[in-house]
Amino acid sequence: MDEPQLMQPGEEPVLLPDDSLASPAELAAAVRVTRSTFRALYDQHVQAQGSRARAFMLLNLSVDDDRVAFERALRQANDQGWLSPFILSATEAGFFEDDHASPAARVRLQRVLNAAAGFLSAELFVPATIKATRQVCLVEIDGGASRGSGFLVGPQTIVTAWHVVARLLDPATGQPLPGSHQRIRVRFDYLSGTVAGRRGALESDFGVVPNWLVAGSPCHPLENPSRGTPGAWPTPLSELEGYYDFAALRLDGTPGLERGHQVLCRECGPWDGGHLVVFQHPDALPQRFALTEIVEFRDDIGRWRMAHQANTGNGSSGGLCLDGRFEAVGLHQSAIGENWNAAVPAAHIAATLGGEVLEMDATLTTVDRIASTKRPLLGRREFQVLAWQVAQGAYRILTVMHRSKEGNSFSVHILRSLLPAEHHQVVVLSASDVPSEAGALANRLLELVGSPHLHDLPPPVTTDAAWTRDVLFPRFAEAFEAGAKGRLVWLALDDLSKQPLGETAARRFLETIYAGILAIPHMRIVLLEHIGAVPGADDRLVVSEPRPQTQPVQDVVSYLMRRYGRRGLDDSQARMSAEVVMHIANRDQRPLLQAMSEAVADNIEPALEGFYAGH
Repeated sequence: MDEPQLMQPGEEPVLLPDDSLASPAELAAAVRVTRSTFRALYDQHVQAQGSRARAFMLLNLSVDDDRVAFERALRQANDQGWLSPFILSATEAGFFEDDHASPAARVRLQRVLNAAAGFLSAELFVPATIKATRQVCLVEIDGGASRGSGFLVGPQTIVTAWHVVARLLDPATGQPLPGSHQRIRVRFDYLSGTVAGRRGALESDFGVVPNWLVAGSPCHPLENPSRGTPGAWPTPLSELEGYYDFAALRLDGTPGLERGHQVLCRECGPWDGGHLVVFQHPDALPQRFALTEIVEFRDDIGRWRMAHQANTGNGSSGGLCLDGRFEAVGLHQSAIGENWNAAVPAAHIAATLGGEVLEMDATLTTVDRIASTKRPLLGRREFQVLAWQVAQGAYRILTVMHRSKEGNSFSVHILRSLLPAEHHQVVVLSASDVPSEAGALANRLLELVGSPHLHDLPPPVTTDAAWTRDVLFPRFAEAFEAGAKGRLVWLALDDLSKQPLGETAARRFLETIYAGILAIPHMRIVLLEHIGAVPGADDRLVVSEPRPQTQPVQDVVSYLMRRYGRRGLDDSQARMSAEVVMHIANRDQRPLLQAMSEAVADNIEPALEGFYAGH
């Protein structure tokens, strides 16, 4: 929550009409917060008045009764002429409770405003709405046969209502049915009848991973809306314990890196009469939001549900509920009876999820900058995704079919930036440095991983090919594994097009390694500028990075949103920045991606860093 704006010394107080304020005694009777909370805000206003005002503690050194202490503090503010701005700040922070005030105080407070609801900050409302709009999604099951709403809570994770996805879960185990991941689509940016498809917009359409259920909790059987009638709460209400009607879904992409995500409020919550804003897709319509007040958040209900009267419809389940401070306090759930809607407090969801929502599949983790240069990395996302798949063992050999305009060593720089050094080692051997003899090549490769040379190899007694396969390769594989010391060692063979390997024993040894790479579990091979099949290799263990299909503006938009989206940058601003980058890069003589990277680093990022540092 942002700090309230305080009146500065010498500033003229903006007073409410005299007849709109209750007396200090009546106001003190309406305070609903703790003494320490009241003191913290009060002393901020005292500090703004300079030396003429006394701090809350000094006013009440011998006062034990909170109500008396509050009255003394409010009387000082009244006498010195700054009661009105303090009341505005305190009301916005939810300090006053109408139900605990005298009738006279209640009437006068309501002439100021609804004391429980407070004010909505225009400064917070605009960025909070933009953020929520980007992060709320439409969840479609079986092509739209069932729909709900959801919102991002992590880079790769959304939450929605459990009952939205219940048809995809095994009733006995609560786990996803086989193949159910193919029946879920998640759509962001559904705002005006079609998913945003303008050039440069963020990726909007996602599926889920096969094991898509991160965590969840079913709804209570009486709440289940599938019966075609509004749900009901059980008696006693304590039976709602453990029934929180939410499901966290792991997506097959990472939209939260660009869009940001909501932080579920673990301790805060709205109060009776406080504002509630529900972002949703009612009846699968383009995104809507509804503003209301909390109807019930008493102890007998509020431990498990928030009752509200925001307009919702079929498809609103799983919608994002923000309070008047625009914090994520709940997940819209269902209709209860004829007049109420219900939401699940975010604290229950946050306690169940823990830190799992911030985790990502390793194969979707990419880097935005080259570690050695600190420059933006544009246009090589596919290479990074494939590298992770190779690291996890889906493949063992990665070929790069094109020559990077930044040089083949650029791919090596990407690998070293992407892969944690404690678990990976990237070594490079140029084709021009490959010796002609198989034994010499074996020892050269062992040097690169820090393993001793092979000695006392028996001489060939059969053909060279048989000796390489049956004698040299097993000894080499054993020594290489010992030198790897548990790390994955990436052997990058460079300049293969400039220095083709001739018909030598060393080339035949490399082909033996390609064929037997499964016998060296900690080896991965990257063939730079290699075209065609990998001789000797099992094609199922080889994956190739195609020539990048560069989308310059989109590359810059994605980069800027991943770096600054969580700080407030929206995709339209990112797109305008990308257009500036293209204007600069097109006048540069260097390769396009390099010129774009330099333009972002030298022009756009300093401006954005300066802007956000000042805000």
